[in-house]
Amino acid sequence: MIYSHAHYDHIGGAARFHTWAEATYPAAPITVWGAASSRDLVATSKAPRAAPVTRLVTQTGAGIDLGADLGVYMTVIGGHKGDDLAIYIPAGADGAPGIVHHVDVVFPGWVAPFTLALTDSVGTFVNAHRALLRLDWSIFSGGHLTRLGTRGDVWTSLTYSTDLIEAARAGTAEAAASGAVGDAIGTCLSPAHPRLATRCTPLSMSSGGWRLTGASGRCSPSGGACWAASTLC
Repeated sequence: MIYSHAHYDHIGGAARFHTWAEATYPAAPITVWGAASSRDLVATSKAPRAAPVTRLVTQTGAGIDLGADLGVYMTVIGGHKGDDLAIYIPAGADGAPGIVHHVDVVFPGWVAPFTLALTDSVGTFVNAHRALLRLDWSIFSGGHLTRLGTRGDVWTSLTYSTDLIEAARAGTAEAAASGAVGDAIGTCLSPAHPRLATRCTPLSMSSGGWRLTGASGRCSPSGGACWAASTLC
């Protein structure tokens, strides 16, 4: 068993699977792999929803050799929590496609919801895309929403994220220069920003606040949270 990261919406049913595996394969040792935050979450939880981590995945990564030119590799790249794992099966010599599973950063065909998926670090969120693209794979599993993805989906998410950050920086600088007062999100996402204006006109102003027209989401100038959860244009 491999824990992708320390959130119970992904590992909260692991204890049931662990119990089933022990009963079904009584002679087989069961190893639970996870990063430090997953280990600590399970160890301090009062509800036995997940089996304890028995093999720690550190920054140097880890791998499982399954024989016949098949291996599963775990790399700490973060992006959502600080030590999320990318779980990676390289492309096979026989032409089998490479597969990567990395959760709660890239949502194929969708904008990352809830202020870049509640990331611990915006910089790490962006860099996680680049780390994924350095691996040799063609099938992406993101753990949420409607479909598997491709390298193109990861690239699209990276481009969207970097454009959004660039617009935020530019808008913040413009607001500071003009002496405008407002919350950082509502002020900085200016619909007049030229880079974003050329990308499907993704920002517009409505009575409800800033709206990403390429997504179902908005940023309230009065101080509300920014969220988005719909298709990219």
